[in-house]
Amino acid sequence: AHHCTEAGLSSEATVLWERAGRRALEFSSYREAIGHLERALALLLSLPASAERDARELDVQMALGAAWIAAKAYSAEEVRLAYKAAAELARSVGNTEQRFASLRGLWNNHLMRLELNTAKQLGEELRAVAQQSGDPEHQLVTERGDGTVLMALGQHRQAHACFKRAISLYDPGRHRDYVRRYGEDPGIWSYVYASWTGDWLGHRDYALDAGRKAIEIARELPTPLTLVIALADGATLHQFRRDIDATLECAEEAIALAEPLGLVQHRAWASIHRGWALACGGRADDGLAEIEVGLASWRAFGGLNNRTHFLNLLAEACLLAGRPEAGMEALNEAEEIARRTDLHAHDAETHRRRGELHLVLGDETEAERAWLRAIEAGHAQGARTLELRAATNLAQLWHGQRKSNQARDLIIPIYDSFTEGFDTLDLTDARCLVDEVR
Repeated sequence: AHHCTEAGLSSEATVLWERAGRRALEFSSYREAIGHLERALALLLSLPASAERDARELDVQMALGAAWIAAKAYSAEEVRLAYKAAAELARSVGNTEQRFASLRGLWNNHLMRLELNTAKQLGEELRAVAQQSGDPEHQLVTERGDGTVLMALGQHRQAHACFKRAISLYDPGRHRDYVRRYGEDPGIWSYVYASWTGDWLGHRDYALDAGRKAIEIARELPTPLTLVIALADGATLHQFRRDIDATLECAEEAIALAEPLGLVQHRAWASIHRGWALACGGRADDGLAEIEVGLASWRAFGGLNNRTHFLNLLAEACLLAGRPEAGMEALNEAEEIARRTDLHAHDAETHRRRGELHLVLGDETEAERAWLRAIEAGHAQGARTLELRAATNLAQLWHGQRKSNQARDLIIPIYDSFTEGFDTLDLTDARCLVDEVR
């Protein structure tokens, strides 16, 4: 490629630069891949306009989008520009697969920026292409996409149904090249998100199985990026379950894999969860500092999706470090993001943690008000686990205020609705309280 470029053989050089870039992608050398692909793109754009040139540019832009996802973040401006150009080209010179893949990349970028209206519109276009093609793989990707938007909006029951349908269409052996085409493996993400929504809905044993399955499959796939995603998001599941040791184990393995590959987005994600585990494990100041560093990186990427969750973890670490006012500031930011973007996936936990902070600050009335809002949010979303967690906080307060009848009437019906997950902290804490107030 270099010699052809120097010799002025631009057309031949573009083919070789693209080939070199794709080869680097196969070995997870993302920055190297970007360099080669950008050389190919620059030379392509110097050639006379033609349908052939547009078709070749489409291929390069698609590869660039996948490389930038790994090197920076799904929300990066470089990702948006690459997939926007690819989608425009695909509408005129691309085949069905290229139209679908380019729209999928652009959809994901807008989702991570929490530009949900645009993401919805692109999702509708994706579904139309999938229906036209009749390809089960396209249907899988579309179900994963629809579920992710629904989850962000806090519609967890509908989202969970989408993820389960996606899983039913997923064949890891047949879909081993997902990362090359989409910049990620949507089947792994479907398992991950099914584990999250399943846990919130109260299907806690199912959730743990799904999370483990994601990691198990990812270990057998050829792309390290997929395993980093499964581990980092596995740490998130264990954090939801308040399992400090498992959270730390997944987060540290994800960090160890992400660092040499330059996967800065996923390293930041895992680091935030490692910080939470450290804070809850008795090292509050160290954990708080790590969460702050990871959150600063996430902000630098421009990613808004899941930031409310990260701010919730920051607030909990602030509480443990004896800085409740700073925790309130974190929750204020989380609520502002939710209002501005309609990201409501973590509303119940935001309200619940605000109640904990009010209690530490000595305001039982505001704590009660916050926990009632958390219970209402969890119930509206069908998130029984989050509803139970907030109800346990409030019932404990009422029990201490000699309102044991109110505490009993609140906690027992919610606890009795569970059929699994009785070994988790939320269920064991609730059970102890139920025994006290009966």
